[in-house]
Formats: sequence, C-alpha cells, structure tokens
Amino acid sequence: MPDLPDHPALAADVRRIVRLVALLVEHTLPPDWKNHGGQTLVTLEQIGAVLQRSQRVLQKYRHAFPSPQVLGTRGRPDRWDWAEIRPWLQSTFGLCLPRSFPGSESEHDY
Repeated sequence: MPDLPDHPALAADVRRIVRLVALLVEHTLPPDWKNHGGQTLVTLEQIGAVLQRSQRVLQKYRHAFPSPQVLGTRGRPDRWDWAEIRPWLQSTFGLCLPRSFPGSESEHDY
C-alpha cells in the first residue's frame, strides 16, 4: 500500500479507494490475467477505475493508446500489459500510478 497522508480522513479515503479497486479487479479480471507470460493484463474498464475516468472518456484516447497485448474477440475486451501502458497513462494524464496494478499479488510501489 502507498504511504498514507498524515490527515486521518484523507488516509481513510485512500485505504477505502485501494480496497474498492481491489474488489473491482477481483470481480472483473478474466481467470487467466495473472498467467499471461508473467504480465498483468488490464481492460479499459479497469484502467478507467484506476484513473477515475469513464470508459467513454478513455475511448477518446484509444487512437493514441499503445497496442493491446491481447485483442478482445467475441465480445471480450482488449487487454493491455500494465507495465507497458502505465508510463503512457502517467504522461498523458499527469498521474503517479503504482508499478503493480492495484489488487495484483505484487507490491504497490510508486
């Protein structure tokens, strides 16, 4: 978990957000998300949850996204390697994002 702010209410909000993102990840990731060559694959919906942006907003940036690692077929969403898309998201949205996707088994380093 990231270092928490000194303000108790803000720290509680950060903990609550981390728990909610972990729940979202647990319920939306396909079963094979952890075992794709050691990569953590994420969907547009999951990226939106971490960025606190809607899928509709992210669709506007799709032309500039790095290529997905796995193309979705038959109604399944495209999936991106978190390690590959994270730097692009940080530079595009000006955010500091964890090295490991929230809810994955890896540590939450910034």
